[in-house]
Amino acid sequence: MSWFLYIVFFALLLYVVSKWKFFALPDISKQLILIAFVVKVWAGFGITLLYTYYYTDRENSDIYKYFDDGLFLNSLFYTKPLLFLQLLGEVNIDTPDVVAQIKGFNHWDPKVRSYLYNDSRFIIKLNALLSFVSLGNVYIHSLFASFFGFIGLTAFVKALRVMLQDATDSKNSTKIFAILLFFFPSILMWSSAMLKETILVLVFGLFLWWLVRVKHNFQKIPFWLVLILLVVLLAIFKVYVLLSFVLGVMFFFSSAFIKTQWKLGVWAVVFVIAVLLFAVSVDYFLLHQSVLAGIEKKQWDSIRLAQYMKAGSFVFIPAVKASNLWTFAQVIPFALWNVMCAPMIWNATSLMLLPLATENLLLFFLLLVVVFNFRKMSLHETRILFGVMVFCFFLFAVIGITTPVLGSIVRYRVPGIILLLMPVAIALQRLVYHSKKN
Repeated sequence: MSWFLYIVFFALLLYVVSKWKFFALPDISKQLILIAFVVKVWAGFGITLLYTYYYTDRENSDIYKYFDDGLFLNSLFYTKPLLFLQLLGEVNIDTPDVVAQIKGFNHWDPKVRSYLYNDSRFIIKLNALLSFVSLGNVYIHSLFASFFGFIGLTAFVKALRVMLQDATDSKNSTKIFAILLFFFPSILMWSSAMLKETILVLVFGLFLWWLVRVKHNFQKIPFWLVLILLVVLLAIFKVYVLLSFVLGVMFFFSSAFIKTQWKLGVWAVVFVIAVLLFAVSVDYFLLHQSVLAGIEKKQWDSIRLAQYMKAGSFVFIPAVKASNLWTFAQVIPFALWNVMCAPMIWNATSLMLLPLATENLLLFFLLLVVVFNFRKMSLHETRILFGVMVFCFFLFAVIGITTPVLGSIVRYRVPGIILLLMPVAIALQRLVYHSKKN
């Protein structure tokens, strides 16, 4: 019965993708959109198979640990409906009576806690709600996750089209970006399963698409309410993604009066250094090093957890100390290397790391395209390029400093890779355009 439901839901979602105007991207054929969605569903199915038959430790498996807790939460609806609603709304759930009744959870409280909202609970609750229609079939959950991720990726494509709407060749750049985005390996895989990254891609994509349309909706109150909601959701899932993005946007607008590409590059470097000095000063004089201490603790907790779990793709990170700023300066090159380049194809030590190494090689060549076509980009496109680079610098630095496992890094870096593909698409369009012209 559950597999029959899978087929029904797949057909229904395929129909939605084919008919919903949101997925109607100009100059991108409906056939390509449908193919991209089907491939995404296959990716979600495949990664669920991987976590079912290869990573068989359900309690610590990235998909099943939230799925199983979701099933437990769903079961409470039939036995203790008031407790179910209480947990769903997280109302007075820290009392001894409630804690005693929820011992069936394994990951309601994660081993490494967030400083803000516990986003693990959001995924658990989402799984619990989907369980009402999935009959406990994890592949139906992955099907809906693929749809959520596809909405987010489509929103990114629509956002770039708005950002380039004044460019004469924006249609081609948008089409190239869509193809890259829909089929880039890590984006395809890690936004197609019921994981935090999938919901992050959904929220981040909708947020960016909504944000770039502020100019045309400035006086509409409902528009601002939705934007605020998306900001809150993005802060809930990954506040460091939101903060890194805000810095990228600040750079973009602060560079509005710069009229040459190379001055934009110089300003990007100055901007990053100024932000780092300002952040350290505020943390030292006003927050008494609480932010640096939090990063130090997060790094230490992550390393201990990786060692406890005997992570197979453990990577070296120099230790940081809140009392020693030099340790943070030293670790940044390691952090950026681990996120962007590790492992390279010649030092992939296992079969499971080979796809990541291959993708890193692909990413390296795509970024070379940007470098060699830098002078062909317009000033507006160059601002987008350096804005994305500022965003990725801060995002990748935080990820690299606090994450010692390559298997986790490849997931956490997905928002950065998505935005990096924007200038890549622009550069590829310039390369193709000038090749045809010549």
